[in-house]
Amino acid sequence: MVGAMGKPPTAQVLSQLAANAVKRHPLTPPRFAYLKQQTPGFFQHDVPDTILREALELVIGGDNMAAAFVLSRGTPMPLDNAVDWLMNVEKVLIEILEKAKSQPSGAQMPNPNMSNVRLELGPSLTSLQSDASKARAFFSRGEPVNSLPFVHSFPRSSCEVVSAFLATALQNKYIRSTVAVVMAYKRASNEWHFWVDVDGFVVDATAHQFPEHEHPLVCVGPSPLAARFPDIEHLQPEAALRRIAAIDLGLKQSIVASLERELAA
Repeated sequence: MVGAMGKPPTAQVLSQLAANAVKRHPLTPPRFAYLKQQTPGFFQHDVPDTILREALELVIGGDNMAAAFVLSRGTPMPLDNAVDWLMNVEKVLIEILEKAKSQPSGAQMPNPNMSNVRLELGPSLTSLQSDASKARAFFSRGEPVNSLPFVHSFPRSSCEVVSAFLATALQNKYIRSTVAVVMAYKRASNEWHFWVDVDGFVVDATAHQFPEHEHPLVCVGPSPLAARFPDIEHLQPEAALRRIAAIDLGLKQSIVASLERELAA
């Protein structure tokens, strides 16, 4: 993401960041001290504790972009560097949470100050690349997935179905994010393609049907395929699923649940 975040945020982005600030999860001084203790040397940047604490609260609330803006606004750290650094912070927080989860039932937490901290980590390029890779494996398997309309030829001719299911699963995984199915087409030739947008990130699980892409495409938007399919519409995940009338509701729910388990693994 570092190279893609170089331009200053627009007024619209800054407005959204301000609105998202309500998602901040308060870190008490003991919790903040514990995080720093768990990562010796990691937080030794020239960042005032008040600003660092605010940024970490936003990361825990699942809003990495707002956290990066807080760091870049209150320190000499450029926005690019803040985004990159906070992606590493997110990994550290995940490790701390996993350490807490690994304690035997009834055992005392490693530190009671973190016992009720619930991380709602937002999407990043790294996490979405992992999601896209898992989705590729999921839709490449046998029954019941390959019995879905068009999915038997995955990734070819399956972009609408795959994107609808993936968007629904990603919305349930990143509950604070804005997720949409992008319906892109070229009117002149009546060509269509679908992918998923997650907070401005492109997740195209079927991009490797095109010769210029060897793997599913994950990048900061806009998609490079937008030049080929310039007419864009956005659908809510549930609306995208409703468009697939050939699949009954029970099977849709089953596939979504299975895909959610795959992404969580």
